[in-house]
Amino acid sequence: MTPVKAIPLAIASALILAGCSDNSSDSPSSPPSEPTVTLSGIALDGDYLSDATVCLDQAMNNSCTGEIVGTTDSDGKFSLEVPESAAATGSQILVIPGSHKSSGALYRTLIDNSENSHSLTVSPFTTQVSDKVAMGENNNLPFAIRQAQSEVIEQNDFSANDQSIIFGDFLSHHDHDNYDAIVTRARESKLWLERAREREAELKNNPDYAQWDSIHVVAWNIWQHSFHTHAFFERYEESVHLKKKENGKKIERIEGTQWFVDENGIKTDDILQNWTESKKWDTGQLTVHTFFEFDYNRDGLFQFQGEKAAIGTYQYNDQGLLVMDMMELYNEGDPSLEGGNEQPARKFCPNFDILSELNKLSSKDPFDPCVDFVEQRMFKDSIDSSGTPTEADLMTEWQKPGNASLPVEMSSPAYYEERYTYWLENGGKSSEIFRDWEAKSENLKLDNPFNVVQKDSITSEGVLFNKIMAPGWDNPPEREFAVPNSSLRPLNQVNLVAWNQFAPTYHSETSEKDLQGNRNLSIEAFILNTSSKETDSGKKIQLNLPVEDENPILTARLQWNNKLETLAGEWTFSPIRNGVDESIDSDHGPDKKVYVKQTLVHQDSVKGIRGAYQTTQVEGAGVPGRIEKNPVFTPDFFSDISWSVVSKDLPAELMKLLFNGGTQFRFIDRIPAKELQPPANICWDQDIFSVDFNTLNYRGGDMIVSIRCGDGWWLRDQYMLRIKEPLDQTGHFTAELMTWKKGGNSFIDSPAEKYNLTFTRVQ
Repeated sequence: MTPVKAIPLAIASALILAGCSDNSSDSPSSPPSEPTVTLSGIALDGDYLSDATVCLDQAMNNSCTGEIVGTTDSDGKFSLEVPESAAATGSQILVIPGSHKSSGALYRTLIDNSENSHSLTVSPFTTQVSDKVAMGENNNLPFAIRQAQSEVIEQNDFSANDQSIIFGDFLSHHDHDNYDAIVTRARESKLWLERAREREAELKNNPDYAQWDSIHVVAWNIWQHSFHTHAFFERYEESVHLKKKENGKKIERIEGTQWFVDENGIKTDDILQNWTESKKWDTGQLTVHTFFEFDYNRDGLFQFQGEKAAIGTYQYNDQGLLVMDMMELYNEGDPSLEGGNEQPARKFCPNFDILSELNKLSSKDPFDPCVDFVEQRMFKDSIDSSGTPTEADLMTEWQKPGNASLPVEMSSPAYYEERYTYWLENGGKSSEIFRDWEAKSENLKLDNPFNVVQKDSITSEGVLFNKIMAPGWDNPPEREFAVPNSSLRPLNQVNLVAWNQFAPTYHSETSEKDLQGNRNLSIEAFILNTSSKETDSGKKIQLNLPVEDENPILTARLQWNNKLETLAGEWTFSPIRNGVDESIDSDHGPDKKVYVKQTLVHQDSVKGIRGAYQTTQVEGAGVPGRIEKNPVFTPDFFSDISWSVVSKDLPAELMKLLFNGGTQFRFIDRIPAKELQPPANICWDQDIFSVDFNTLNYRGGDMIVSIRCGDGWWLRDQYMLRIKEPLDQTGHFTAELMTWKKGGNSFIDSPAEKYNLTFTRVQ
């Protein structure tokens, strides 16, 4: 007999999502004929599964009836002697814990003999991978494996360097940093799988579902990014996957619901979203209809609703991977009704026959105004020469001309985007996103049209890399277009060398974080080309790209040493040439180059707050080298701590606006208008938007206080809050609130205004 070891993340290319049928493990099974192989492994969830039924499910129907059956020992180990042909890639191992023998298989793993260096493991996590693989459409084993691995790691908020533990014997790794989190998640996953099996049983007895050949329910908590609010948070999800054949065509339907969870990850009664999706697979043609509704506000109203109708072609390439070219029509409301991005030209039309609008793709008739936008999506999966699975998603979008009552303008696209995902070995993942505002690649035929370039990766060892290249204005920081832990962007969010002289720039930021928590940040700022070009039809399109062949006007390099808790940075501010772009001139920069070196060292806690000292060395601009040292703020100040603030010279209206009148003040990155006490007409004919508090560097520094008006894009005034005497054991610290005349250099010039303040901790 030949021993076979198999990784737990395999695929059956013809796997059908099926519910558990009759799972009696007591039926006799005849000994396998020669030649045979031995499948051995271990079964576990929050504990090792002893006396559990194990079988090789050759029929792929999630049943042990008539299959080769074994039993786990007290350590959860099992061994099955099976025919060599039966252990081929695409079979699966089922595990039925003793407490579930009447309800059927709870855990499973798919067999892949393309890699034979790992032992077979069956657990809640391998079951999640099996579900992910089964929900996909690709017929290529390595691609599906790596994709499923990455998705399961991400949805459980694990790290890529945990992969071998998560999908192996995680109970044996007591010394692992994430041991408790992994075991807790495994026990939670057991409950979700039990809930899924219960739901399946209910639906199989429901006559409304009798038409479906296959019913499979997936239930789990997932961490997921919201495209509407740009928030990444945990939610609980249940989805029903239905399949049948109708006139020889495959018909699929998904019915799903997501709920908000509490701080412990427990499902609440508040529904986040409901959705349904129907697919009809004809020969080479796919038709899709999706409906969704969101209740981000948790008020039960679901004011943001939408639907999609899509049609297109599909085929499998010679690698067994899916290639699709789809046209998608959206009837979608404004996400801002539920706190998302504003899309005022969009309005949801209930009871609209969006599927009939698909016929207009060929007839070229104008779409009904209820079609809010149209997209072409080209999906292509491949495996490159190095064996790395890659997914490409190319999207072109046509939009309305700014009025919800008008049809989508199809003469020229309004947006273009390319997304690439790479599934690296051992759970690593890399992605690239290229955003072309106003589709300049098509409308202007530009070779380098992308306004935003975003690259993210995590290696199997857990090293994180992020890069963002994007325009920046004097608007509130867009976290979507900034690397993690990005500092304030100089020249458009704070201008240290030309105070209150804000100008649009094009930034390139990179961040790399290693396993020890050390982080390297680098920033380059270029002059932004805000000029416009005309299309062949006479439409003007603003470029918003970096000016070509220009050196950066600012460079910065920051290094965080996690063990020593020190931040070292070097900044270079260069003069700006006049005439390069109308939106920026020499007044926005220094007269001569300014070199700044800063070192920030964290100190021991005082009254539960970590302090820090910052050393600053300035050279250039005709000033000899100067070194200053002062205490600075750290992220600890941004906590649920209240302060009383007193000052003998700060005007009362500023005390009210910036520091809540001096009572119960808290440092918050953004204090919204409704919580402010603004003086009359501070924003002239507009309303105040917010008061923002941000440290210059993500690990600490002087505090920049910004007053924003209107919709937040107008930066009315800006101040720097600098600690003079650090927080002492009595809960006091003193600070100076400073501002410079317009165009002043905060490193060199004296402040135009300076006020002394004393902060006292009150709770």
